[in-house]
Amino acid sequence: MPSGGYIIVEPTEALVSIDVNSGRSTKEEGHAATVYKTNLEATEEIARQLRLRDLGGIIVVDFIDMISGKHRRDVERRMRDAMQADKARVKVGRIGENGTLELTRQRLRQSHHLISHVPCQRCNGTGRVRDAEGLAILALRSINGHLVKKKTPLAALTVKLPPDVATSLNNLARLFQAMGSFAEARPLFERALAIREKQLGPGHPEVAASLNDLAVHLEAMGSYKEAKSLYERALAILEKQLGPEHLAVATSFNNLAGLHWATGSYAEARPLLERARAIREKRLGPEHPHVATSLNNLALLLKDMGAYAEAKPIFERALAIREKQLGPEHPDVAQSLNNLAALCLARGELYRAVEFLSRGNDIREHWSSPVIVDTSPLGRLGVHDAKESSTVPA
Repeated sequence: MPSGGYIIVEPTEALVSIDVNSGRSTKEEGHAATVYKTNLEATEEIARQLRLRDLGGIIVVDFIDMISGKHRRDVERRMRDAMQADKARVKVGRIGENGTLELTRQRLRQSHHLISHVPCQRCNGTGRVRDAEGLAILALRSINGHLVKKKTPLAALTVKLPPDVATSLNNLARLFQAMGSFAEARPLFERALAIREKQLGPGHPEVAASLNDLAVHLEAMGSYKEAKSLYERALAILEKQLGPEHLAVATSFNNLAGLHWATGSYAEARPLLERARAIREKRLGPEHPHVATSLNNLALLLKDMGAYAEAKPIFERALAIREKQLGPEHPDVAQSLNNLAALCLARGELYRAVEFLSRGNDIREHWSSPVIVDTSPLGRLGVHDAKESSTVPA
């Protein structure tokens, strides 16, 4: 609280107890004035915490003892005023001789404790522990608080957390990345990677997933040299732990190929895309939609290289797979038609391009999405011709 006091909230089976303490609150002249001010500040914080946590049932507040009857009435009145902003039904009692005030509140949703905590996985008993997201936020606050207290720079700071926390940090980092806050996203990706390396070991597939996440982020920032080394390390882990023909390995090949593609190293990107396609054909079958995606990736690269004659039959095969497996009206079919139209435009075959665009528009109009000719390599990789996720498939 502003003056240095604090409250302790303890939910139990029968009721919720809230204890008010003065803490470092010693600014007022005299003990009575300090107690009075601390209790007044506590009413606002108690009302806020009850709303945030959605605590319900019987709530007993143990205020600091006040000798003055006027002070007790003022605190009661402030408590009622603070609770008026609450949408729940609330009934506030009076402060007794021992300094306790009883109130009742209607709960509007599930308990905060049930939302933010999960059953203990070690004992599977009645105890509950913080979930991964809560631990991640708590760790970030603890780290920031520790750094603020330290006046001299630290050489290193070690934080031990469960591996699940790394997933929450990764999700938070992706949110910052989507918002364009790259400087805030990078340390979160790095922290998630450090947690997984510490808890799971440097050769675990989940570590490869974190390496891929960080590499994708660095690539988006233009740090291609750093991203390349991370992609290669992730690929080596996956090949060793999951086998050279695992689908996650195909994803890593695609990610690394995309980096070479972005830097203009087409000769290095092509064999990687071909290996990714070969893995998917073997594991999923030659007519799986993901194989069509790999074919599109390869054909788009060939188009950028100017190898139009090689690219055309690959685009056509990808189109045939999608029409057969997904249906002739699927949006991915429109994407394949779009790719063929872009190739025809590059070759100067305007009539063929219009034909493909017209068919693509018919499909997109059915899905209320107009077709746009994509002549850039931005949509080169992934399940729908977009950059693949680094999540390790099961």
